[in-house]
Amino acid sequence: MATNTLPISHLTIDQLEPGPRTRYFRRLLIDAGTLPPIPVLLHELNIFVDTAAAQLPTKHAPVLRRFHRWEVLPQLHRRYRDQGVDITTGVFTTQRSATLVRARFLDWVSEQDLALTDLDQSTLDYYMARVKARVTINQFIGWAARSHLADDLVTHSQPVRAAPSTYSEGELWEDTHQLLRTDTVELPVRIIGLFALIYAQPLDHSVRLTRDDLQTRGNSLMVAFGPTPVQLPEPVADLVRQHLAAPARRGFATGTSRWLFEGIMPGQHLSAAYARLRLTDNGIHSRHARETQLDLLARQLPASIVADTLGVTLHTAEQRRGRAGGIWSSYPALRD
Repeated sequence: MATNTLPISHLTIDQLEPGPRTRYFRRLLIDAGTLPPIPVLLHELNIFVDTAAAQLPTKHAPVLRRFHRWEVLPQLHRRYRDQGVDITTGVFTTQRSATLVRARFLDWVSEQDLALTDLDQSTLDYYMARVKARVTINQFIGWAARSHLADDLVTHSQPVRAAPSTYSEGELWEDTHQLLRTDTVELPVRIIGLFALIYAQPLDHSVRLTRDDLQTRGNSLMVAFGPTPVQLPEPVADLVRQHLAAPARRGFATGTSRWLFEGIMPGQHLSAAYARLRLTDNGIHSRHARETQLDLLARQLPASIVADTLGVTLHTAEQRRGRAGGIWSSYPALRD
């Protein structure tokens, strides 16, 4: 590209071996304004599916592509692309693994000299008894039956996950005090953890906060998790000010990142998986803590206030209020 032998484009980078190095290079060029922005991980996932399909027999390759296009992508678009963000690393890894499971299944069907439409219940049961990824195969078979690509075979729905265990209120505040005092956890991760413990924020929401989500009102620091900004208590606000005053982590470009918590990838925010790992290393289980705090807030505040300040839907806030035994009924939104 530097010598004009190949055009400077995403298609040129697609010719490189996929992986973290190519991803870093692509994002570096996007961050520098050399390439137009795209959802990098979603783009890589599409390439991965096409590559996996190309290795299947001709009669099964279109099936894998069709499932990805009409079943997987619409869900990812609604949740991520339509919100203006790329899929997360965890979603990318999960979908890539699921694609391999489907590809192996279709390859096995071919080894039996069968088409998907020829698959009968006994053959499916024989295969399912010998694999672990039954949920992924069940979802695929269910879609194939609805799309008239397979017979109406018996599948088993995904088991309902048990509700996560929760902290006691005392444990919640012990962890909060630990993050306020500790110096063994990076400052950005401490702040993200405090947002989970105090404001019931999911890690993958906190890492996507931008500097524009912060506001200053007099001596107070406000953060917008939802439509209505909330005032940070001074110990937390002081940590955020320290974080903003720290030197930028980026060694690949000048200027300031729009992300409040910048990651090591060019133009990307800090990974939620990394923040979760560091918190867990210090005995703080963010998901359980968030569940506890969300129930506490739903019990103490009207659902409309919980929805507006925490960024959850009103339906979720009302459900939580009922589960937590809140006494608030339909209440008008209270704002400053």
